[in-house]
Amino acid sequence: MRYAVILVLLSSIAAPAGAQPPNALPQFYVSGIGGIASGDQHSPMVAGQAGWRLVQGLYVTGEVGLIDNVLSATLHDEIDIVGRLLSLQQDAATSFDAHLHSRYVAGGVRWTRPVHRIAIFAEGGVGTAFLDLSIGGDRQDGSHSEELEAELRHDAPDSTSGMHLMGIVGGGITISVAARWQVDGGYRYSWITSDPAIHVQVPYGALRFTF
Repeated sequence: MRYAVILVLLSSIAAPAGAQPPNALPQFYVSGIGGIASGDQHSPMVAGQAGWRLVQGLYVTGEVGLIDNVLSATLHDEIDIVGRLLSLQQDAATSFDAHLHSRYVAGGVRWTRPVHRIAIFAEGGVGTAFLDLSIGGDRQDGSHSEELEAELRHDAPDSTSGMHLMGIVGGGITISVAARWQVDGGYRYSWITSDPAIHVQVPYGALRFTF
């Protein structure tokens, strides 16, 4: 019995100060997220998220982020055709570099269940995406790219600009790597209700600091 008491005392002394038990869920966290968005285009995605635990295993979350390019295949093809036509008219190669940026804010919930030294999670949310089309060209004056950008904004406002409803669902695993530090590995599917609708899949990683 005496030896058992000594072992317990030694274990408590050796435990890192401030470390949480493997299955402990933090009350609050902030995280930085990074991934590759895949839809009609492939582009980087970055975001910041914060979460507050309402009850055991359930968090309410807030997130702000950017998907660099969600340009639809239809718009991409239209822009490519314009570049080809200009090349024929001017007898010189003309191309455009088009990006449809999506900046967004979203709120949602995250369910987490610890399993040994990892945790599995599922998440969902809704928010607003702010679309912004930018077109660059290979001509020094940039006149054709500016004209094309203005024309597309006028002719297809629901596809190139404005605020649109956005939805997010996903899931993954969380691993504790140090006291108060965790990493996520996950996958999420997002959609934006523009016309046409935008669908994006994002495998991502995140670094979380817990409180």
